Parts: sequence; C-alpha cells; structure tokens
Amino acid sequence: MQIPVSQETIHDVANWAADAVYDGTTEFEEGTYEQGVLDTLRWMTGNIDSRPDE
Repeated sequence: MQIPVSQETIHDVANWAADAVYDGTTEFEEGTYEQGVLDTLRWMTGNIDSRPDE
C-alpha cells in the first residue's frame, strides 16, 4: 500500500502532534486527538509496532 502523502508531510504532522502532546497543549478540549494522530503516524511509518487501535 502506498501512502498518498509525502514523508515530509507525515513528518510535519507528526511534529505538530508531538509538540502538542509533549507541551501539554491542544487545539481540542479532549486532548486526545494529537496523541491519536501521533500514534497513527508512528505506526504507518514503522516507528512503533502496535496498531493505534489495539
């Protein structure tokens, strides 16, 4: 399966999500959106083995 976005785009989004997670800030009141984005991108790029939904 091909990922339809560039690695640079994935990297940019991952950095955005990581900054929010590690800084304890969020654009979303629940505060879980960025963590979900970060986990998904890490899984998609092979940086973590476990699927974000497991």
